[in-house]
Amino acid sequence: MKLKDRLTILIPLWGRDYATKRILEQMSQDNVPFKILFADGSGKDNSEWINKYKDNGNLNIEYYNYGSDDSIHKFMRKMDLACSTITTPFTVMIDNDDLFSLEGLIYGVNFLCDNDDFVSFKENIQNGKQGSPIYRMGPIVAEDPSQRIIDLLEEGRSNGGINSEWHAICRTHILAKMFKIMHQSKNEDFQLSHSVNKFWSLFYGKSHKGYSRSYVYHISGDSLVQGKNLYTVYKDWVHDSKFQNSMTIIASMIRCVMRDYHSDSIINIQELIIQDPYQLGGHAVDLDAVNNIIKGSHEYDPLVNTILWE
Repeated sequence: MKLKDRLTILIPLWGRDYATKRILEQMSQDNVPFKILFADGSGKDNSEWINKYKDNGNLNIEYYNYGSDDSIHKFMRKMDLACSTITTPFTVMIDNDDLFSLEGLIYGVNFLCDNDDFVSFKENIQNGKQGSPIYRMGPIVAEDPSQRIIDLLEEGRSNGGINSEWHAICRTHILAKMFKIMHQSKNEDFQLSHSVNKFWSLFYGKSHKGYSRSYVYHISGDSLVQGKNLYTVYKDWVHDSKFQNSMTIIASMIRCVMRDYHSDSIINIQELIIQDPYQLGGHAVDLDAVNNIIKGSHEYDPLVNTILWE
């Protein structure tokens, strides 16, 4: 299989045309061989100038205008629809204001092709081209998915809670199921998708995480979400009015994906994930709230099971 058929670079858009032009210039100069999918939620059609880079003949670009992302639900819809169009086995989500190492992505794709028991790959996310690693995490390689979740949470605490899979190369069908659940649940909490993305792939396999190889360069600037009051940070999430509904969806996802495991193992993982933001934020765990979330999560089981096992 050729590189162009192995990976799609999914770039969600919402303005920042200057950054889109910068990453397009980089990809054009590097002759990036992968498919590039722009999922635009800015509310305006940018296809004419973006597709010029495709017309030049050296980039494989698909551009979709999904209307305006004027709600979190519409963002989830955009990501669901975008993922549903991807035909490559691997997908990596990259922000338009970041840059990346082509060699790093190629290495990651080849790694996943050679290691069927791994479902995601991420290397050094560094601050600028000459900066140090933004976080340092080792691979999650336990054979049992429950232990992989435990290891992830422990690694996250040692890194200040930073363990997102954004920028990771993932197996497309797993990512697509996640965003379909986010969309069809009609939840309006950005922290939900951000948090589920940390651990979702680990139910399906191991995850390579490292910080020794050039991979993605985070260019600080005009963030679309940070400091915009669009979501509650993870450590304070338990005080957000959306927290209980979001965790109810998560608890259902855990039960449905682990349907072949003993109920005690399922409840243990549900409790660990629900309690994690309490513990990381230094809040007293509300055991009644945790129990109510798990009990109430059955309402989402029909939806989640249909998406996971259809």
